Amino acid sequence: MSQKNIDKFKAEKKIQKKKNSSNKRLAQKIERTLIDKDEGKKASRKKFKELLEYTKVFRDPVHGDIWITELEKKIIDHPVFQRLRRIKQLGPTFLVFHGAIHTRFDHSLGTLFISQKIVDSIKKSSKNHKLLIGIFPEENFIIRIIALIHDMAHISWGHTIEDEGNLIQTQQWLNINRRKKILTQIFPIIAAFLKDNGLEKEEDEILDKIENTLIAEEVGENDKIIKKKDEEIIFKGINSLESPFIADIVGNTICADFLDYIARDCYFTGLKMVYDPRIFSYFARCIDNEGKSRVCILLERRSNKIRWDILNHCIDLLRMRYDLAQKVYHHRVKRNFSAVVIKMVYCAMKSNLITEDDLFQHGDDVIPYLILQRKNQIKPDDNKELELLRNASEKLAKDFINRNIYDIAYETLYIKSKQKKHLEKTYHNPENRYRIERILEELFQMKPGSIIIYASKKNTGKKALVKMCRWDDEGLPSILSLEEIAEVDNEFRTVKSQLTNLRYLYEDMWKFFVIIDRTTYAQYSDKEKLEKIIETICKRNITPAIDDIIDIIIHQDCVEADLTVAERDNICKLAKEKINADHYPSTEGNQNLLNPIGTIREIAKDYINNKNEAK
Repeated sequence: MSQKNIDKFKAEKKIQKKKNSSNKRLAQKIERTLIDKDEGKKASRKKFKELLEYTKVFRDPVHGDIWITELEKKIIDHPVFQRLRRIKQLGPTFLVFHGAIHTRFDHSLGTLFISQKIVDSIKKSSKNHKLLIGIFPEENFIIRIIALIHDMAHISWGHTIEDEGNLIQTQQWLNINRRKKILTQIFPIIAAFLKDNGLEKEEDEILDKIENTLIAEEVGENDKIIKKKDEEIIFKGINSLESPFIADIVGNTICADFLDYIARDCYFTGLKMVYDPRIFSYFARCIDNEGKSRVCILLERRSNKIRWDILNHCIDLLRMRYDLAQKVYHHRVKRNFSAVVIKMVYCAMKSNLITEDDLFQHGDDVIPYLILQRKNQIKPDDNKELELLRNASEKLAKDFINRNIYDIAYETLYIKSKQKKHLEKTYHNPENRYRIERILEELFQMKPGSIIIYASKKNTGKKALVKMCRWDDEGLPSILSLEEIAEVDNEFRTVKSQLTNLRYLYEDMWKFFVIIDRTTYAQYSDKEKLEKIIETICKRNITPAIDDIIDIIIHQDCVEADLTVAERDNICKLAKEKINADHYPSTEGNQNLLNPIGTIREIAKDYINNKNEAK
């Protein structure tokens, strides 16, 4: 951002602050009046306070004792929640870090525990400053439920096949069918519990807040439009919520979800990284410039007295998140097995061996065995493409179970690739990935499932949107994100440089690669030529590599043919003309186009047959 834009940003903020100062005072006054003096609320608050009493304890390896309420026990005991015990938090990471077998169940309890610590911190902050707001029993009740169930919409291999593989377009709580399946089982438990305790009047409001907050956490700060067939579905973001502070506590940047998974993932992968628990002393709730109640980190205890230790704690947490991503989530071997899982599930779903419902019902470990079982139960199909898909899923399931390694044949950083846009547009689509994989397997005469293209969505890490609270000249809280503070205030220029550096580091982890199963890969003596052809085809420039492709085909299929240089050139010319005219797959991925490798084989064989007949 240029100095001119920074000055403009500051001026706009100053004008906006003057406009909002009276509104903010009014909002603060209204908020505190509603909270402190509403007699009707006081009666229900007393009941909610009673419902927050603990009745059971879990012993957790990361946090120690985690206490839960009677309602939370009822939710946890339900089968739809118990299924989280069968879904690993880090997917296939356990094949690299053998201790990483913790589950979504563990993480859900941990998020519940951390959310209560944040609530307690907010309550304490509100007692120390009259313009900071506390958390009240009915809000605490909702926060704990959302924290507990926030991951219930996960399916087996969720992040792997949804975020990395892009196999399922509408994910987690945005998936209407999945959301309905879960909430129609959980909401009756909550409704019955409220009714039994004389709080049926609160039912609709509480259930709406729970559902809307779960969706908004998935969407992010701003509204999101998803196009589905001929309609557009608008999902409300955190900014559109009536009570956005609840989402801030459970699932924003530095939140209960983050503070649990970063501690838990480090513990179970054996990484000796911990964050300072003093971060729990800094949380507060106040009204932002739009008059909405938000949770923030207190950057100043008093006006113009910046707490640099607090700022450094936040930066350390963001750095810790990157270190975990670099060492674990993007570990070379872990990503290779993620690629295996993605293609295994894709082929199995496309060939009707498994469904999305299977991924919801069964745990991670069951899916590969389920694929093998159903493949053995199904008779061979006359549909050749269906059989290829089933054979590929069978091979990949066996490779995953036996931890058969795949080696990288081609790799490039997206950010440094001249074909960046092409790689993104083409290979984020699983149909296009599979088509090019089949072309490569056909070319090198490998079994279905031997070659895998990995092309995950761009990962730059979450933006530094953690809300920071400072006090303005009028003594009112002013909320800006860490990223905004770093942009507009020269005093924080070192923070800006650290955030920029983290963004670049994340970009350097964003890779496109092609892997081949190790046994098959080892059989090729000229790996350099093989890798060059893979690179050329993946960049969608098949024509420049056609001479090499013909060399391979002649070597594989026409070993005994004594071809002159002129004859090879004729085959090459015919193949180029045919491919450029009819056969090369378009960017949109027209599935009806013939395989260009098959075309080259036909031309080569026909040419040699004609030559033999002429003799």
